[in-house]
Amino acid sequence: MKNAIKIPSILERLRKALSDAAIDHRIENDTHDFTVRLGGMRHVVNFSDDLLEEKTEKELFTVILGIVQRASTQSLPVHFMVRNDDFEEVLRTLKR
Repeated sequence: MKNAIKIPSILERLRKALSDAAIDHRIENDTHDFTVRLGGMRHVVNFSDDLLEEKTEKELFTVILGIVQRASTQSLPVHFMVRNDDFEEVLRTLKR
């Protein structure tokens, strides 16, 4: 399973990029929850197991980091589910 290799790598990259954040990952019902506690707020970004399998570490990292950074600048906690049908659009939006 590729996810077993991707998850630790994604977590390591997030911890380096957000050194002042507490970062966690858990799986429940084939959904991966990446939780980032930053600046007194809790942000959660969810991916389905199949989406995590399909996408690269870099793409997944970019989406998680981008969502958390945008939410932090607006001082709003987020709980964001990234689905297969909107992943590419979310990724494009965050790269702008």
